[in-house]
Amino acid sequence: MKKENTRLIIHDYLRNHPLNECIDFDESSILKFHWANDRLASDYIGYLKDEDVKTKKRIKSLKYEIEKLKEVPIWLRGKTGQIKSDLHNLYMSYLDPRIRSKWFEIEDILVSTYYESGPFITTKSMRWFNKEIFEKFIYLNLLDSKRFQRKFRLNIDVPYELKTGVNPFRIIPLRLKQISDNGVLFLFENYTFLNEDFKNQPVILRKNISKISEESNKLELCFSSREWLGALGDFSIDNNDLVNAISDRIKYRPKQIYCFLPFEKLRDHEEDGTNQGSTGIYHIENLFKETKYTLHKHIKAA
Repeated sequence: MKKENTRLIIHDYLRNHPLNECIDFDESSILKFHWANDRLASDYIGYLKDEDVKTKKRIKSLKYEIEKLKEVPIWLRGKTGQIKSDLHNLYMSYLDPRIRSKWFEIEDILVSTYYESGPFITTKSMRWFNKEIFEKFIYLNLLDSKRFQRKFRLNIDVPYELKTGVNPFRIIPLRLKQISDNGVLFLFENYTFLNEDFKNQPVILRKNISKISEESNKLELCFSSREWLGALGDFSIDNNDLVNAISDRIKYRPKQIYCFLPFEKLRDHEEDGTNQGSTGIYHIENLFKETKYTLHKHIKAA
């Protein structure tokens, strides 16, 4: 029954849902998947765009959302003066490698998304960047070209805490947001912890059990969030590896920081100091492969 339910949910998602939406694999929204995060699913949506009337309407709706950004004014300021533009043009420029090197990789270009008089921030800081808006451009590009196709990634939302080995009271909340073949993606909403003291301390990434038990006590629709929550444990990482992963972004003071940590840099962590290997990480990698296989099996049957 669960397998049949999984198949129906995936097929309904690929054929009927808005293209900017994810599919929830359980009611608690711990496990999610988006078609753009997998080559096979992207190819299937690409097939539907030429064959399915409903998918043509879904694409039209997505294009309309992007076109509306032309009505949102922004102001760009450089050494030679200031011009008025729009949010659509800003994201299109960021997607163009030729313009990106001139506008977004130097300190000279400022942008205001509020008023002609500011406040202004550097385009390089990426504080103007909205991930959800950017993803909509990527979705359209995926449907027009395979150049942006991604390997399989699984969205996940699990609360963690970052703590240092020296100071047990110094705890920073973060969330595990994505898992791929090579590692995990964490979201930091508070990164003021990064200072000279932190750089000389061991780092522990601990699963926040109290919040998980509250969030996961709901009916599963398909796949097993409980299995994932059981597999995910506490990690430790060398402080230099963590600092190197986020230091380039922190200096521009963005609102949030996404930090990718490869599996090869992570170790299992036990409070008593035992099991400092990668048994738990190996389990996560295997569960990721099983989830990918199951999802692909249902996509191929669609």
